[in-house]
Amino acid sequence: MPELARSPNHLFRRGTTYYFRLAIPMHLRNIIGQREIRMSLGTSYLYQARRIASRLHSNGLEFFREVENMPKDITKQKLKELKAHFFHDQIMIDEALRLKLPHRSQLTLQQSMESLEELKKELHLEMASGQLMTGKAKLLKHLVYNSLDPALDGVADEKIYLEITKALADAVEVMLHRKQGDFNFEETVMEKYTIQQKQATEAKATPTPKTMKVSELIKKFSDNRINSGRWKENDISTYQGRLNWLTFITNDVDVSKIDFALMEDFRDKLTRMPQNRKRLKAYKDLTVEEILACDVEKPLTSGGINNIIGGIGTMFDYAIKLEEMDRNFAKGLKVKEKKSPDEKRYPFTQEDLHALFHPHEHIDRVFNRPERFWVSMLCLLQGMRLEEAAQLHLDDIYEQNGHIVIDINDKEEKSTKNAPSQRVLPLHPILRDTLNFPAFVAKVRRTKTKRLFPALKHTAKRKKYGNAVGAWFNRLVKSTGVKETDKNKSQHSLRHTFIGIVDHLEGVEDKYIVGVTGHSRKETSIDPAYLKKFAPDVLYDLVVSKIGNFGLDWDKITESKFVAKK
Repeated sequence: MPELARSPNHLFRRGTTYYFRLAIPMHLRNIIGQREIRMSLGTSYLYQARRIASRLHSNGLEFFREVENMPKDITKQKLKELKAHFFHDQIMIDEALRLKLPHRSQLTLQQSMESLEELKKELHLEMASGQLMTGKAKLLKHLVYNSLDPALDGVADEKIYLEITKALADAVEVMLHRKQGDFNFEETVMEKYTIQQKQATEAKATPTPKTMKVSELIKKFSDNRINSGRWKENDISTYQGRLNWLTFITNDVDVSKIDFALMEDFRDKLTRMPQNRKRLKAYKDLTVEEILACDVEKPLTSGGINNIIGGIGTMFDYAIKLEEMDRNFAKGLKVKEKKSPDEKRYPFTQEDLHALFHPHEHIDRVFNRPERFWVSMLCLLQGMRLEEAAQLHLDDIYEQNGHIVIDINDKEEKSTKNAPSQRVLPLHPILRDTLNFPAFVAKVRRTKTKRLFPALKHTAKRKKYGNAVGAWFNRLVKSTGVKETDKNKSQHSLRHTFIGIVDHLEGVEDKYIVGVTGHSRKETSIDPAYLKKFAPDVLYDLVVSKIGNFGLDWDKITESKFVAKK
């Protein structure tokens, strides 16, 4: 049994030698022709093996990503270059092994020659039969190890494997003659590979000049995402704002000049940039150097930085398809997401909830508009995000399987944070029975309006319906003194309060909790499309009915004029 190394998990050992293994994704196995990549690392030292394996693992993942977009055919010249590169790689490996591990006896030399003779017969048999498995395996290891351009490396064409097998057979012939002391033979073989190798080198040395600016790439990429429907109208300014950081910090450099060093410098400078740079008077007219010289009070959060780098990485993938870039230099640059106290939003305590929903004066003096009352209740009792509640249409509230449900979706001008956010929620019993929410919905329906809260306007700048309610609630949090004891509490804490209770329900599987909260959890592999299949009665019985009353005096809250009396 091979001995597995603890780290990384793609390393294992046979005898004293470490090996590298990387599983090929299921959807690429038919293209590549193998289930996994496996190769000897030629070392018995773990620290060396880890270092080599780390590089191979990174190259392998990059190779898999690019294979999905590879061309269906390959030019004759590219095939010659690939074949020459592969041949010389095999010869150099043999030369290195001969110098590192010379044959100590005639017996070991004879055994090595016999192995090569067997390989030679095997290769000729494969070429005759068309079953080019050895050529495929050798090429795949060669591509991953050297991290060549997968756009031409991984083409699913048997003629490539045939040419590679021919090159391997020539390399084996050279190795056999070397073992017999004949180093003249290889000169005749090398001759047919020298021209191609020179051409490949010259081709790499004289790349096609590229003059596209970063700002031009952003414009082209943005148009593509908008025209293809990838970007919703509400999110365009957010996505473009993230990309424009690259223009600002790099001074709109030529795309051809972007490399890993430049992007690493970009990332480091980005960590020292302020939040809301364009809206703050202190920073909006400053250059990058002037900002770096400042003591920025609130720099970009780790999550914000990673969103920017992630967006740029997606744009670089697009630039590779346009042949404006050869590699995605944004990969591997994200920072560790460790939220500081200022980034977190904490749930409300029992005392906080009483201060907010049990005011000294009558509840109508505080919750004096229907949208203020009901949006707050939806966020607390259903765990909805502010915008999810504020943008609701009357058609989103209907009966299904015996339950009144709220359908959270991104139809028409509505938007959701991500795929798991789109869900169908059964009403919490307090919302349904105690507060008689269906009666309020029925009343609004009689006005022949489309939206549940028509008084909330779609702001032109932020393009959100919930801005006014969110700002009002945050003022309420401050006026009650909650903000003074904990500045990290806000309107969004209503949802966090709900999630905190749901997460602590005993005996409830995580998939049902995620189905209610609409959370995108990194630790779960649940398909978002599967979550939408949970019937309302299932979610109600397993989660919603168990949530409880949040410790509030609901009889007092029902005194609100917005609660229809039964």
